Amino acid sequence: MKKHFTQPPRHLKNILRQLQLDAGSEQAARYRQLLDACLPAMWRDRVLLGSVEGLRWQLWVANGSDGTRLRFLLSEIQNVLAQKLPHPPQLSVTVRPDIWAQQRHLPAPIRLHQRHDYTMEEADAVISAFINELR
Repeated sequence: MKKHFTQPPRHLKNILRQLQLDAGSEQAARYRQLLDACLPAMWRDRVLLGSVEGLRWQLWVANGSDGTRLRFLLSEIQNVLAQKLPHPPQLSVTVRPDIWAQQRHLPAPIRLHQRHDYTMEEADAVISAFINELR
């Protein structure tokens, strides 16, 4: 007899876990808010809450330098989480530059204002007003 349902390939398991996290986006948002409350202010924009598997949370950072520094702060962060949760999660730090490249915000589009052509009299008035303010 042929199996109709098989185990997903290994590379799909991570995608399926991520989909489960997205499906529980309300819960993920609460976890993120809780983590933000426990992180020092300068780290809030530099840390993403990656995978959440039971009582294991992965914190994603953009580069190895941030990863090393954050690993030194893990015990402090876990202590704050222990005060807020009855069963605090075990934290680990993972460097994920690929995720950060996707998260990067593009600069706001440049808005051009309509060009205003000055008459000679208007230009002289603007220049005179500027020179008078300098005196």
